Amino acid sequence: MRIKKGVGLFFDDMFKEEKSIQGDGPTEIDYICLKIAISRFLDSGRKDDAFDVYFCFSEIFKMFGSGYEGVKEILNLLADHEMTAGSLLAKHRDHYSHSAYVFAVGIALFQKNEKIRKQYDKEVYGSKKYGRLQEFLYRWGAASLFHDIGYPFEIASESIKEYGKGIFGEGPHPMISYVRIENAIKLTEEDKQWLKPLLDPEMGVPENVYEVLLPTLEKITKRSPNKIKKMLKSISRSADRVDHGYYSALLMMKAFIKSKSGDDIDLKVMSEAASAALMHGGFYKYGLGEGKKIGVKSSVISFMLMLCDDLQTFDRQGYGRNSKSEPLPRDCFIDTWDNCEKLSFAYAYPDSAIDYSEKDSDKEEKESGLTGLDNNYINKKMRELEKDLDKFYDLSSIGGLSVTAEINNVRTKNSMHNSASYFKNIFGIAMKIHSNYLEAKYYNKITEEWDKLTLEYKMSNILQAKSYADKLNTIHCFYDDRKLMLESVTVLAPDEIEELARIEHDRWFKEKSEMGWSYADYDDSSPSAFKRMRAERKHNCLVKYDMLSRNDQEKDIATIENMIPNLKEIGFTVYRASERKKKLEEERIGLVGFDRCQEVPMEDIIEKMEHRFNKGKRNLLICRHSEFDLKVAEKALEWDIYVKIVVPKGTPLEVRSSALKNKERVKVLELPKLDEDHEDTITRYIAANSDTVLTVGEHPGPEDHSRVSSILLMAKRYGQNIINLDPGKDRA
Repeated sequence: MRIKKGVGLFFDDMFKEEKSIQGDGPTEIDYICLKIAISRFLDSGRKDDAFDVYFCFSEIFKMFGSGYEGVKEILNLLADHEMTAGSLLAKHRDHYSHSAYVFAVGIALFQKNEKIRKQYDKEVYGSKKYGRLQEFLYRWGAASLFHDIGYPFEIASESIKEYGKGIFGEGPHPMISYVRIENAIKLTEEDKQWLKPLLDPEMGVPENVYEVLLPTLEKITKRSPNKIKKMLKSISRSADRVDHGYYSALLMMKAFIKSKSGDDIDLKVMSEAASAALMHGGFYKYGLGEGKKIGVKSSVISFMLMLCDDLQTFDRQGYGRNSKSEPLPRDCFIDTWDNCEKLSFAYAYPDSAIDYSEKDSDKEEKESGLTGLDNNYINKKMRELEKDLDKFYDLSSIGGLSVTAEINNVRTKNSMHNSASYFKNIFGIAMKIHSNYLEAKYYNKITEEWDKLTLEYKMSNILQAKSYADKLNTIHCFYDDRKLMLESVTVLAPDEIEELARIEHDRWFKEKSEMGWSYADYDDSSPSAFKRMRAERKHNCLVKYDMLSRNDQEKDIATIENMIPNLKEIGFTVYRASERKKKLEEERIGLVGFDRCQEVPMEDIIEKMEHRFNKGKRNLLICRHSEFDLKVAEKALEWDIYVKIVVPKGTPLEVRSSALKNKERVKVLELPKLDEDHEDTITRYIAANSDTVLTVGEHPGPEDHSRVSSILLMAKRYGQNIINLDPGKDRA
């Protein structure tokens, strides 16, 4: 199951179970905005799409009192420090997008695992503001999206530590630690008075932030208050390891208390979220819980945060010197193992990981713990992860969990365009776009100021702001806040404006359709008709661009004409770049089960196969090193198709095919042994990496465990197209 699918199923269940999403709280439309934002982020992995997730969540739950405005500064600081200070370290990876991924992984895990859901039902607080699943979303998002906001403290410490090692060597050298922590964590008298009615009267008056967390930490760790206080003091004064979990918990609670918003339920949620952030660092793993595994019954949110944080190793951007080149997995699939409760997390590594060797690795080959498998980078990473999971978690409490790897060249996430569209500027551009709209002379337009807009309309402005970079990219332009030695653009040509206006209308059409709007014809000049259609989520512009009146087309044209002035006001300049060659899209086709074919003549199959290749794309044939497959490969080269022949690592190849002699368009990929059976590794590779799987003849059903049956079932799991070339059985 793709994580995206699990997230979608969760929201579907929430909408079915909690039909009364209404009143003064979040609406179903708000949650649809969040659902689409998560889906968009999982498709792209981009920071500006992660921004959408943070924005929607913060606007819905207002955990720090004022929506996104309450978290904007702290999130921007996290991202800024990572992109700048992170490069000073040998190994450091992104935490901004990582936290959005952890949020999504947790939702999918909750949806997939019944034991987690049952334990959550036992712990649920029963908020009057939210339904059961809405409350989970609130509690889980508060913990997962903000659990790493204290990372800049650790980055600074690690930077000095690494610098010291470079100057003084591995021996004793100067290090930094943080002092005056008492001043940072203490509560003011005003804070205490605000907290007093929200706390258990038997608790007494807390003197600092961490004393507010004591009841929650006692419940999770089963340790006495004195032991917890002792560990907290030890962590706060350590110079060996500055723990970002400690500072994340501190920042979360300080922001919540400073906002002076919420009730006792909100305080419980924030205490739980901050405690989970504290737990996921060294406080529990290497402190109070050392030598003791944590299970789901200790605390659903803390257990899930620790586990999902460790499991989320895919699609993480590297900032450190060595991290930038490390080929981490691009995606992850969650499945139920052998039709039982045990979960499997399958990580998709790219081809580049096959022969990769870690730099500065201090691990001995004999310590890898591998038995019967190749001692390669991918297998070592999986064994390291398995070792950590076994050390820290009672996985039996959720029915078990295993991790596996496969070579799966998941389509590369959409690369960032040339424009410096950092998410921290998107918010300002979106507000400027809305001010353009308020100043325009349109009939029956929305007249609310930004702060009064619903989440849907705020997101509509944000999505338009994000589209600036893609639109400019279309005409070979980009924007940047630096002064560059390139041609600056102050006005777009008429044909460029018309082209981009069409693109803007298509983008807006897609956005509205995803949000459930539909077409209706009504009188533009009637305020009552406009109001009624807006309430029914209908619009008279949901047609193709050429079907719009010129007056309505002018709205899209005005949007494009405002781009450069809006960017200039924010501090950006638009530049003309040299035209880039368009990358040809690749179509990948795999061959399965042809060696079993006896009745269908090979010539007939090859003749039918040629028509399956798309002439407008770069075609790639993926096949085994077998007699039939090599003959097809020879034909494929005549059809101007590229070929990838997959073999077990170390296989001596017989030059029995002219295809093997073509070094320019044929690649022989030697796969390491990721399964006990080498052929299974090849089976999984073809299933995972082919957009279309070509097969022939009758094949067994799911109960049969033949390799052909397995590869077809796996291809279906990945959503690939399966075509049977046997005459009479063609099913595209």
